[in-house]
Amino acid sequence: MSPESPEGSGPDGHDARGAERRQWTRRALPFGRGAVLEIGERSHVVGLGDLSEGGALLLTRASAAVGESAVLKLSMISHRAEVKLRCTVIRVVAGPSGDSQRGLGVRFDDPDDQVRGSIAAFVARDPNGRTS
Repeated sequence: MSPESPEGSGPDGHDARGAERRQWTRRALPFGRGAVLEIGERSHVVGLGDLSEGGALLLTRASAAVGESAVLKLSMISHRAEVKLRCTVIRVVAGPSGDSQRGLGVRFDDPDDQVRGSIAAFVARDPNGRTS
């Protein structure tokens, strides 16, 4: 399966000149941080490769098509509850050999200001608990 990406950007979020095209700062997450992705009637436990205010890289072999709508259930410590984020699949990420799927890139569809603020605070915090 080949990677899909938004028009004008490469599979790594950079344009043809190598310039960063992502709008949001993102934070790579350690292996083990998980969430649940609901696509239609299917639920999949997924790993979070990275997270930003605008979306996430989900580590999963769950199949989905670019443009497909989904819901990402994410535990946010600041909310002490699960947050449900409507999202759209914007990219299918190929594995290192190119013949297997590594994950899905999703864009969040209008999270409310409180959720966006919680994600921004989480992203700004380094893994050792310090803010940047």
